[in-house]
Amino acid sequence: MQSIRNIAILAHVDAGKTTLSERILFTAGEIGRPGNVEEGLATMDYLPEEKARGITIEAGVAHFEWRDIWFNFIDTPGHIDFGAEVDMALSAVEGAVLVVSAANGVETQTMTAWNKLRTVGVRTLLFINKLDNKDYSLDEVLLNVEERLGVRPLLLSIPEYENGKISAVLDVISQTRLTHNEEGREEVVRINSKEASSDVKKYYKEAVEFASLFDDSVLEQALNGAEVSPKDLIRGLEKLAKSDEYVLCYAGSALENFGVRSLMTGLSFFLPSPPSFNKKALGQVVRLRYFRGYGEISLFRSMCNQPCSQWPSGYTFYRMKANMLLPENEIREGDIYAMKSELKMELGDCLGKDGKTFNIQSEESIRSKYQPLLQTQIECLKIEDYNHIEESLHILSRMDPSFKLARHPDGGYWIMHTVGEVQLEVLLARLKREFHC
Repeated sequence: MQSIRNIAILAHVDAGKTTLSERILFTAGEIGRPGNVEEGLATMDYLPEEKARGITIEAGVAHFEWRDIWFNFIDTPGHIDFGAEVDMALSAVEGAVLVVSAANGVETQTMTAWNKLRTVGVRTLLFINKLDNKDYSLDEVLLNVEERLGVRPLLLSIPEYENGKISAVLDVISQTRLTHNEEGREEVVRINSKEASSDVKKYYKEAVEFASLFDDSVLEQALNGAEVSPKDLIRGLEKLAKSDEYVLCYAGSALENFGVRSLMTGLSFFLPSPPSFNKKALGQVVRLRYFRGYGEISLFRSMCNQPCSQWPSGYTFYRMKANMLLPENEIREGDIYAMKSELKMELGDCLGKDGKTFNIQSEESIRSKYQPLLQTQIECLKIEDYNHIEESLHILSRMDPSFKLARHPDGGYWIMHTVGEVQLEVLLARLKREFHC
């Protein structure tokens, strides 16, 4: 059965996270042309509010295949108001990419994301972005990563420049050059040892040195002066990737689509498969969504293999690509789906094979992690709209555990408790656009 990897992409706002997501899907052949965030054409940003603001609001889920591995891929928001979406993503994945902008280095939300990743134990690779500008120093960013994140970065891809523009990326492990083909995708160009640049040799030697700390075979070969093969090096670096003292690092430009292919190969080498689950459960609800035409949808992490003939009555599963849902005929252990149910699901619900739900973490305990900072009073223009507005507010509140709603018992209005102003503005916009309030 095909191996699965569940990964999330995190970053500070404007580090290029969604642009990188688009290039990954493009490189894997999932989309024929990468969308531009500034033009509102990114595949993963499907809400009109995301397109208008140029930021991710709801974590977008997509999938792709690479090196015969099935990847579920979650593009998370970088804005602090939507931290609950990041938490959702991290509850459903084993691996992550943390994007660092070469223009600004490690920023506030980079630190927040890194701390969350460490807290929940999600193995992480770094991607140093925006190196299409030769004025930005890769070495300075690596030093910044070491100082602020407290880990030693090991570089596995190096940008090359021609006439002041990025022209290729050198992959350290394979010692190949990645250039663009006619379609704009990266393709591998073999280089012999004589052509290999001193930088590639230097970083390969450094990778061997670091890997030898975690793999006795690599250490023995290095001590004997033998040449360490890429296969042996990958095995050693996989062990290094589990360490809290080092982080594997890729570099390039998401916008110009350089360094993306090396990163994707790193995802297949160095990030773990899903664990084995309690086979008594069909799976767990990790997030709720509301899609026009579908109603409420649960983002569901499967915990067993089961064909549709054995699904509990009243449940349907879909493969999710942003806001598109494609019906599935079976679910696989560790995979991520969208689930439609006749029953109203709650965040954190586990679904048994008999169709009954049980909860290992209450919705209230999930909501208690978030402390809203703003209070906004919402009133009806017309009394006949009261029930419709209340129902719409409750639907949005169910979708986002960081948004809390309270009804004033005597005043006939509601108090919205939100994390910040951007979240408030988005909620109000959705009330008008989606629910016609």
